[in-house]
Parts: sequence; structure tokens; C-alpha cells
Amino acid sequence: MIAVAVVSTLSIVSFVNIAPRAQARKVDPRVLSESEIDHSISYSNILPNDYVGPQACAECHQEQYNDWKTHPHSCMNQLPDAESVKGDFSNRQLNLPTGKVVFQTELDEHGQPLYKMLVYRNVDNPSAGDDTDVDAANSLTPPYREYKVTKTVGSRYIQSYIGKQIRGPEPADHDIYREHKLPFGYWFKIDQWLPEIYFNTHGNEQLEKGVAVTKSIDIEPRVVPYTENCMNCHNTLSYAYRIFHQPYVGFPDAVVASSIESLAKELSNDRMQVEGTIRDFNQLNQKLDPEKDLVTLGISCESCHLGGREHAKHERQIKFLPTSRYIKLKPKSTTRLIESRAHGPTMLGTCTQCHTGEVAVYPNGAGKGNTREARDLHGGHCASQISCNNCHDPHKGTPTPSGGPVNLAHTNQCIQCHEHFSSEESQLQHAGFKQHQDLNCLDCHMPRYTRGIDELIRTHRICDPVEESMVSQGSANACNACHLDKSTRWTLDHLEKGWGKKIAPQSNWPSYAKLDQPVGELWLQSEDSHLRLMAGQLYLRPENTGDPTSKRDQIIEQLNDPERINRVFASFAVKRLFGWPMKKKLPVNITASPTTRQTQIHDWSQKRNSRSEK
Repeated sequence: MIAVAVVSTLSIVSFVNIAPRAQARKVDPRVLSESEIDHSISYSNILPNDYVGPQACAECHQEQYNDWKTHPHSCMNQLPDAESVKGDFSNRQLNLPTGKVVFQTELDEHGQPLYKMLVYRNVDNPSAGDDTDVDAANSLTPPYREYKVTKTVGSRYIQSYIGKQIRGPEPADHDIYREHKLPFGYWFKIDQWLPEIYFNTHGNEQLEKGVAVTKSIDIEPRVVPYTENCMNCHNTLSYAYRIFHQPYVGFPDAVVASSIESLAKELSNDRMQVEGTIRDFNQLNQKLDPEKDLVTLGISCESCHLGGREHAKHERQIKFLPTSRYIKLKPKSTTRLIESRAHGPTMLGTCTQCHTGEVAVYPNGAGKGNTREARDLHGGHCASQISCNNCHDPHKGTPTPSGGPVNLAHTNQCIQCHEHFSSEESQLQHAGFKQHQDLNCLDCHMPRYTRGIDELIRTHRICDPVEESMVSQGSANACNACHLDKSTRWTLDHLEKGWGKKIAPQSNWPSYAKLDQPVGELWLQSEDSHLRLMAGQLYLRPENTGDPTSKRDQIIEQLNDPERINRVFASFAVKRLFGWPMKKKLPVNITASPTTRQTQIHDWSQKRNSRSEK
């Protein structure tokens, strides 16, 4: 008995001493041991040699190939030419408070168009921020920076550009002379060049002596090499390059595990050596050569279908899940991925490779901006039953415009599971009130409170119309998205009255003191820049029950919002408010300094009041 006791004590001591070390050696669940390699698996769709390109697909699938050629996916990245470049490079000028940019076209030594951005500093121009046509010969010489365009990004709403600096103050070995996203882009709707920082949410503009600081003019622009960002989602490349790169691996319902050392050997070649470490795989895109390692420039068939060699060359059934002797998909929960195009989580996992951007989120977890539609869908009520291709044809572009009317094919998808709402009578009863008879499933369960590229679009997180996590914070909800003139308390009362769902206000809610104020007014004045943008757009939506002209001054004031993208969206709202064409020049220059913008708003108001008095 004494001997046993001594052994037990020693065992306990030993366990205490080695436990931390054992935990430190814990294997990452994404890593398979070499013994877990299943050499009996002969199907492979993840390695570079497994990809055959869209032309091979066209041999049997000509109709889908033709559709794909017209899909925006095929144009996500393109080489610059007269057809692909949509921005105005005909000596167009963008004047900014501390400089200007000239966009021009030259011919290279082969007689091909060369698209350039010439940046000048400290231009004394009283119309600073104006976007007008000028003669580039009048520009100061030489430019402070000079960029050449090497690729285009996007083709429908805005166009950004990939390129290289060919003149500038930085030393020759600086990353700015590598391919990266250029600091200026073109917005089709308003026919205007803008700094790229206007195209997304970046926080309040940085001011120096009351004037906005512009990257590439006043400060060195942040350089994100093309291979580390745009390349990964805007083109087709081997799935093996995505493994261990969390933002791009997709399939959120499973852990994609790999025998990392063997896969590293498969990917190594005379140009690129891949180490068998997670760190090296995470940095793999930095080693890739876009000229040699992409399957296609732009998103083509095998971005979704994965490598098609087995199907195209050996007539084996196409697979939608990444498959190889070197990888395994381990389920994270009871949701199992099934090798079928009809299985929602499988198809959603495919889209999640790219549509899962890092953007600010609402209290309920929904993204405030686009690019994370697949992640939002995965976080909603119907993730296990529906997939992206239930509503979106992956071979054809969306037929309705961004922010446009509902597509009945989309609402019909809801009926596939919710058959008890198939009749008009049951739908009207569910809508709760007769005045809701024109609403559809999406209006309440996928409300428009996400900022799309150039419109307010529906959230892809299928949710309850009113969620406590949202109203407690004074954030968005489906009811007030239409009833901007009503309060949160009004919404909660009607929620209980019409649907029997009670959300009792709590005194510790951040929104508690303002429960009786019209929500639209609160959102317009919110410290949350997205809620301000959202409210300005919602007031001009046709389903808004309030009077947008009653908020005219507040909407116009958004042209001086400290968040740059809010000013762009405010220009949309103001033009709709006055019935102006989107390409009409505004009396307020959204790229001018805050003081100048405020003066222009004041002067415009004075003119309007003067005309109304007459």
C-alpha cells in the first residue's frame, strides 16, 4: 500500500510537470499526420496540375461557357485595353485640396494603349476637388508620382486598378514599384474619379490644418501587393494554395486538414520552394507569380468546380468538395458536407472561399458592408437548407440591378421549405397588417441595411425582422427600415400586437432613453457612420412611409460627413431628392475640405431659400 501511494504521488507530480509542455506541442487540427494519407484516393482537384482552364470546359459545356463570358466574374481582373478599361483616361483630371491627378492614355513602343495616373502636389487651384476635363499638357512637370495600370478590377459599378509606380520619391527597391492596388478609382454612376479611400469605410478623414490628407499626394500610400490581396479572390488559382490561408479556404462547416509536408513537396518547383509549415502556407501567395501560377485572370469555371482534369480528361464525375489523398474535410458539427451540387452547405462552402470579407458587423453579426454575403448566409436561420445558387445563377449575372425590385424567383425559394405560406391568404396573414400586402419575405427577413458597392442592398443573414441584439443598441431592424418616422417602442408594440412576439425594453439598453424618438432621425445623427449612410439611403427608398423632404437639410448635410464613402452615398440621395441625373455636378464638392464643403452647403441653401421666397 505504501509503495502504491508513492508511485501515485510521483505520477501526479510528473503529470503536473509535463502537462504544459504537452499542450504546447498540440497539433493544429488542420494538419494531418503523414500516416493519415490515404494513398487509395486517386481523384485530385486541388493541385496546380489538376486545373485545365475554361477552354477545356467549353468543349462539352458551350452554353455555360458562353454565359460565363458575360458574367462579371469573368471580368474581375483583366489586362488593360480599350475594352476592359472603363475609367476615363482621356486627360481627365481630379483636383484635390493639396494636389491633382491626371488620368491619361499613351501608346507604348508596340503601339498599344498605356494607361497612366500622374500625381501632382501643391497645385494652386480655387476649384480644388472639382473633377473636370483638362488639357494634360498644362499639368505641372514633372509629376510627383507616376503610375501605370497593369490590370483592371471590376466592370459593373466601379473600377479599381492594379499597377506599378514608375516615378516617385521612394527608393527603387520599395514595394510601391511592385504590382499593387492603385490609390485612385472610377465610379461609373457619378462619372467621377475619386481616391480609392472613398470606395469603402475607412473612418473619419485625416486633417492637417483643416484640409484632408490625401495618400500619394501628402503621405506615402499604404502598399498592399497584388499577390497578397486582390489576386486571391479575383482570379482562379489552385485550391492547394488556399489551404491554411484562413480567409480563402472556404467550407466553414468543416476543418480542411492537410498532410502539410507532403503537400509542400507537391507544390515545390524550380521557381518556388514551399516549406511544410503553416506559416509558410499562410505566406504562399507572396511567392506566387501571377504570370505563371494563375489558372486564369478573372474568375473562371474551376474557381467553383475546382480542378477539372479528372472530369475533362478522364470523364470522371466532377466533385465540388476539395479532394485529394493529401487532405480530409473534418466536420465541425452535425452539419455534414455531401458531395452534391444540391447540398446547401457544400455550395455555400464553395462561395465562402471569396464572399467572406472582413467588414464591420452589426450587433447581430451581420456585415454592414458587402463582400461577406456567404458568411452572412452561413450565420443566418437557413444556412443548412439553402445555398447561394438557389437565388444566384453562378454562370449568369444577376438580372436585376443592385438595390432593384425583388426577383420573384428569390421569394419562391422561401416557399420551397415554408410551404404553409404558399397561398396569398397565408402570406397576408403572416404579414400581419393589410398595409403589408405588398411586402415579400425578403423585405422582412433580408432587409436592406447592407451597404453594397453603390446601393443599399439586402443583408444575406436571413434573420428575424426585429432582433433584441439590434434594437437594444439602437441599430437596424426591418420594420423601421420602412417606418423611419416611427420609434423603436412603436415597433416593439406592433411586434407584440401583430405577431405575439414580445421584446421587453430593458433600462440597461444603450437605446433605452431614446426608445420614443423617431428612428430615422436617430440614425441620421448616429455616431455610427454606417447608420448615417443607411438612413440617408432609406429615406429615398420608395417603401419609406415618411416624407423624405422633411429631412432634406439633414440629407444635404451628409455631403459634409467626415466618412468619405458616406459623402458619395449622400450624393446619390441628394440627386434622388431633387430628381437630378446621377451624373449631374453637385453644388457641393465632396472631395473639398470640410470648411469648403460647409460653405458650399450654406451658399446653396441660401440660393434655394431665395428662390422659394420669390
